[in-house]
Amino acid sequence: MRGRQHQIGKHIQIVAVDLAKVKLDKTRHTNGNIAIELISEVNCEALPFESEAFDFCISQFGIEYSSILQTLSEIARVLKEKGQCLVVLHHIDSRVLKTNRNIYQLINQAYLDSLLRNMSKLVVAMGEVRTHEDVIKIKQDKECEALRHQINKDIKSLVQTDESTAKESELMMYLGQFFTQGMFWPVSRKVEFIHFIEQEISSSKERLSELLKAAVDTQKLDSILCEARKLNLVVLKSEMVVEGEEPIAYKLCLKKDNADKNA
Repeated sequence: MRGRQHQIGKHIQIVAVDLAKVKLDKTRHTNGNIAIELISEVNCEALPFESEAFDFCISQFGIEYSSILQTLSEIARVLKEKGQCLVVLHHIDSRVLKTNRNIYQLINQAYLDSLLRNMSKLVVAMGEVRTHEDVIKIKQDKECEALRHQINKDIKSLVQTDESTAKESELMMYLGQFFTQGMFWPVSRKVEFIHFIEQEISSSKERLSELLKAAVDTQKLDSILCEARKLNLVVLKSEMVVEGEEPIAYKLCLKKDNADKNA
């Protein structure tokens, strides 16, 4: 991110980068003194800017998803002398991390794989369900009843693993929808819905794994600060952001100063 204030009048130029493909919502930007440019699909480990191009750099819950040491090197490169950088990093013991760590552990349980497999088998065994008479027949079918029993067992095992997390998760909402509204769906739609659940779980595993790896503990923080100093990024401030009595994040304020290097 880039900020610049001219000597005559006030004009700020901001350049934002994101690894994802994103688009700037121009309707939300009404300040004529601020020019904003958003560049998509940019890896912060290799910034497409000239050296010493920026006065200020900000990252909020961003660079920890990259190789932080490589990204710090890029920040040091593109900052002007005396330029500053403000970085906010996920704290490993924050409420967000604790909640998502519990969800990650829940969706990695073997019971969940068993549950989805048995749901798929049950869909095939039931066939098309159009009337309440069909439901009665299904309840009298030994294969369907055995699968339903195993499904209930898998759900119970999941809930017992972490009841509060299970009840608050989207997974239970999907299961509730499937076994209520979904009973009279065509077989093809039931199969699609189970596939949708599997995709959502896979996506969540990947996203949460990245979040957990990105979290910063004291050892990782010390490593970041040590590397920053090697890059002539002077640590002006390093503090823990707290809400109530719970840690939320680490906030670092760095300043590029080549004085020691040139001494």
